[in-house]
Amino acid sequence: NIQVYDMMGRMIKTNMSNHDNNTLKIDLPNNIATGVYYVDIQGIELKTTKKIIITKINQLKIKIY
Repeated sequence: NIQVYDMMGRMIKTNMSNHDNNTLKIDLPNNIATGVYYVDIQGIELKTTKKIIITKINQLKIKIY
């Protein structure tokens, strides 16, 4: 299960994991604002939170920390 939150703790997106060979795909809204978000990832053997920074320059670019 994957949940994306903004800096205020509001849930932006939730969906079941969609992964393939250590690649995680998350469908974010097209109108998502530039900024810092947190992604909660929960699985059978994994529970982690990652910080992502979304910047927009002609296309959606995401940096994961």
